[in-house]
Amino acid sequence: MKKIGLSFIALAFALVIPFSSADASSGWDYVKSSKMTYNSTYGFYDTANASSTGGDLKLIAVDKNKDYRFSVELWEYDPGSGNDDYVGYTYFERVQDHGIFRNIGRFVDGSNHRAEFYAKSYDSDTKSVYIQFWD
Repeated sequence: MKKIGLSFIALAFALVIPFSSADASSGWDYVKSSKMTYNSTYGFYDTANASSTGGDLKLIAVDKNKDYRFSVELWEYDPGSGNDDYVGYTYFERVQDHGIFRNIGRFVDGSNHRAEFYAKSYDSDTKSVYIQFWD
């Protein structure tokens, strides 16, 4: 009976203690939501900038249209012409679909110690899409 009691206590501790630092974190912090708007100068749709402290960044596509499929590029904004850094891309196939960009800390810069990211797409299906940024 004593072995069963000790086994139960060990199991309880295993379930309570997180398995990794990712499990221990508080999860995703909402940063902002921004509508994809057409940039007629460059011929693509993009969002406003969203600040991040690094780590990982999650994008969620929010739209009333349930049948969209499009890709979105993530870029890190730097002042000046042609200074923005390409981070990567994700492909959205349905409402509330998301893409996660890992280890983006290398883009943190400036006196505010943050990276300013924006999403960009050449697909006209994004004209009614909002992108949520989660840090």
